[in-house]
Amino acid sequence: MDSARQNLLLYAGISAIIVVGIGYLLVNNVFATSALYNQTISSSQLSALSTIANNQSLAETVGVNAYIGLNGSAYITNITGSPLIYNGKPEILYVGAEFCPYCAASRWALILALMRFGNFTGLKYSASSSTDVYPSTPTFSFVNSTFTSSYLSFNAFETETRTGQPLMSLDPISQNVFTRYGNAIPFSDFGNTYVESGSITVPSIYQNLQWGTIISDLSLPATQVSQATVGSANIYTAEICAAINNTAPVCGQEYVKAARDKFLT
Repeated sequence: MDSARQNLLLYAGISAIIVVGIGYLLVNNVFATSALYNQTISSSQLSALSTIANNQSLAETVGVNAYIGLNGSAYITNITGSPLIYNGKPEILYVGAEFCPYCAASRWALILALMRFGNFTGLKYSASSSTDVYPSTPTFSFVNSTFTSSYLSFNAFETETRTGQPLMSLDPISQNVFTRYGNAIPFSDFGNTYVESGSITVPSIYQNLQWGTIISDLSLPATQVSQATVGSANIYTAEICAAINNTAPVCGQEYVKAARDKFLT
């Protein structure tokens, strides 16, 4: 066998090993996409998320009848506390942690729901702990992000990093609310009308997927990712509408009414 052919076969063999190696890393969720962690979400992916969030046809098609998350009604509690107000507007309060896989799952749907009422800046790529259940679930972090809306205020606290180090501390009012109504993270309080402790979206649906793949799947109503995430967002939207007395146009959509009738009491 001549040397040129030997070199070609050697090159092909090495290439095959590299391809197999990359495939192994992708499947086992340790591929070097961690370089994106704590980087601001790209403008194109932020825009894509906003487009998906405000695609009323998509939301209507997904609805809640085929919702495949956890039993949403088991995690939602109707409360009668004093209205939660921040900067003169009903407040949506979120408490979570970057290491938490259930927080990672819930953020996707919560972000979509909130984008129906306003706009985010400063969201950053993140993932849950690599050593917890559902390791390295891809998500975003609310740390140093800003949400603007004419309908509501959004306060988010990520209490620990991906490695369990202290990160953000709750202000006294938020701490009192969490102490009174929360028993797990993620915790969300929708203006003191409804609260949730725990995620209604299962982290397993995002396993071994990258952010771009998840966003692509979200735009297709028949995918498991879309059914669970957009379905959860529809439930969150109904809770937000209850907190703001249905003052936003989205509150009149049929899927919001369906979510309210099925999951809210």
